[in-house]
Amino acid sequence: MKATLAGLAGFFIALTLVPPALAAEERPVITTEGFGQVKVPADGVVITGWIELVGPSSEAVHEELANRSAAILKALRDAGVPEAQIVAPSFELDAASRRYDDPNPKIKGYWGRWSVSVDVAPADVAGTVSALLLEAGANEISNFDYFVADPEAAQAMARKAAIDQARTRAESYAEAIGKRLGTALRIDTDPDRDMRNRRAADEIVVQARKREVSLIAPPQVFSDTVYVTWELK
Repeated sequence: MKATLAGLAGFFIALTLVPPALAAEERPVITTEGFGQVKVPADGVVITGWIELVGPSSEAVHEELANRSAAILKALRDAGVPEAQIVAPSFELDAASRRYDDPNPKIKGYWGRWSVSVDVAPADVAGTVSALLLEAGANEISNFDYFVADPEAAQAMARKAAIDQARTRAESYAEAIGKRLGTALRIDTDPDRDMRNRRAADEIVVQARKREVSLIAPPQVFSDTVYVTWELK
């Protein structure tokens, strides 16, 4: 009998706990979307210069790459570029055949490539460094990767703008139905760098290939999308 009473007591306690939980789930809420975007000047840029050659022998290609790459590195040092900003030179050499699907391909020559990246700051001197690379022997400039010194701060500004927009929208909806906006119950975010940065970099690569290296650093665009669930009172 005591066991039965204890079981019933537990049952009644459970019943008294359920309604508040249900009430909490059924309280009126509203979810709004907010979008924020900020543009900040670029602090620097990483530029990559290439030398690509095809020659009759591996020795000839290797020698030409060695001479031209040495000239490029000397030009960078003579211009005052610190060694720490000359990033990871790389070298590739391979045979070039006439047909890749031929089971017995004939080697028609040798292909070689050497590349170097330069970390440039401030970003506005990118054109000067690009011209230097081309004049010293590079035959292509690519991978203009602009950056800001403190991307987290820029992203935080975009996030705040997104939340402010979500709050303004929620307050407008709440007022329209005779409610007041309460606290934020949930925030989901979808941060993203704007693709216009990539398009700007692609356009710069085309300019560099044409030897048009009077460049203006594009602003770096940071954006954030948030979805905020608010309590309504």
